[in-house]
Amino acid sequence: FLPGSPVVTPGAPGQWDGGWKVASPNLVELPNGDFALPVYAQPTPHKYPRGQLSIRTGYALWPKGRIVALEAPDRGEFTTLPLAVGGRRMRINAVTQRAGGILVEVADVPGRSFADCDPIVGDQFRKIVTWKGQEDLGNEVGKPIVLRFRMQKAKLFGLDFVE
Repeated sequence: FLPGSPVVTPGAPGQWDGGWKVASPNLVELPNGDFALPVYAQPTPHKYPRGQLSIRTGYALWPKGRIVALEAPDRGEFTTLPLAVGGRRMRINAVTQRAGGILVEVADVPGRSFADCDPIVGDQFRKIVTWKGQEDLGNEVGKPIVLRFRMQKAKLFGLDFVE
């Protein structure tokens, strides 16, 4: 059980998973990097009708790198602690709704402000963040950086730093 909305919801009445559903306690990583959660279900509600069990197995699936997100259903902002990054460019793994977007600022680096950031929109897996077309973070090698994010109707799954 997790706080918030259910992780796995029942299907429509009469469907293979429309009655009750029980999830395995273990996630399974698939060969392509996606994650699967085995699910056992039946088309009728729990304890009804008796003697007619027809348990079936399926999977709840999450794409690679997208099992947990920081979400701004409307608008939100946050700032990281100083990060020692291992690269000059930053990739982002995020999804925005149609009217949403993400902006990133590198604190105290000229040309890397929210105003300079090229908006991140749509379904972006490992997209390089740019500021007026420039990919470089503008940081000194070995010096920690602070990042600021503005998100609107967006989910941020992860960051990655590359040369």
